[in-house]
Amino acid sequence: MHIKLLKFIKNYPTYTLMLVFSVFSIISDQIFPHQNFHLYLLLLLSMFLLECLALSTFKKEIKALRSLIDTLSTIELLGRLDRLTYLKHPYFFYSVVASSNLIFMFTIWVNNLVEHSLTGIFGVGIGVITFSVGIKAYGTYLAYLSYLNDVPNLSFKVEYSYQPANSDVYKLMARIIYNLNFLFFLIGLLYTILYSIMTRPFITLKLNPLNIEITALHPLILKFTWIAIFMFFILGFPILASLSNICLRHIIRAQKDAIIFPLKLQLEKINVLKKPELANTLLSLMSSIDKTADVPNSTEQKYFLHYFNFLISSITFIVPILSLLLGKG
Repeated sequence: MHIKLLKFIKNYPTYTLMLVFSVFSIISDQIFPHQNFHLYLLLLLSMFLLECLALSTFKKEIKALRSLIDTLSTIELLGRLDRLTYLKHPYFFYSVVASSNLIFMFTIWVNNLVEHSLTGIFGVGIGVITFSVGIKAYGTYLAYLSYLNDVPNLSFKVEYSYQPANSDVYKLMARIIYNLNFLFFLIGLLYTILYSIMTRPFITLKLNPLNIEITALHPLILKFTWIAIFMFFILGFPILASLSNICLRHIIRAQKDAIIFPLKLQLEKINVLKKPELANTLLSLMSSIDKTADVPNSTEQKYFLHYFNFLISSITFIVPILSLLLGKG
């Protein structure tokens, strides 16, 4: 039993740490009750689980994509994917995690967004773990977008060469996009809801005249953290989702152009030989390739995800506004 427990702690240190902080925070809340404790804990644990799900899903899907690309014997594409999978910048990552946590947790503590009690300290600890995993997940998302942006510049062929959008490779790339977008829209919404609830007593939106009143002890850093949330979550996720879809279209467009290019060279030779029937057949083929779908057919049918992401994005935008309108004042 002890061996299994030690093995679990060694293999899953983040889960173990989160479990310890959660248990002690629940015990502490019985002694030092904290306002909205159960709501904060629920939101933080939900965010943490969604972030872990995003990372595990990404790891699983990238492994499947690597196996699929491996069958194409495309060294250039595979090599770029390997750099995505194994590229690590530990010092940069730890610097971003440390500085981001320091800014947000300092803002939360000095502005009394949590109570200065043992329960509040455990709550901040849970927030640090959740925020750190979130930064890692966000970085993974950006790394995948960087990979998609590089793919059109690589030279390779896929199955269904005359209909590249139907390739299993592109279908899997698209599935990774939609899975990540789905999860990150939910994560962004939960972050916004949590921070809106925490800052609501200190920020009020006045409509006549239009003015935002901040009564926190340190309003400047509170403004800065809200700007960061607005940039990275409220605006960031819709922009990144749009960019990911644009990247996928560019990849398939580049693949179609690569297929059509040698056909154009053949057409020039056929025109020199004055064979109109063969030229018309080739023109028809080129036109058919050009008109094929720019995204995998399976993703075109996922209207639910498009509408869901739009809905969540809209709610994420509205939540802080409602919080300001309903704030103290």
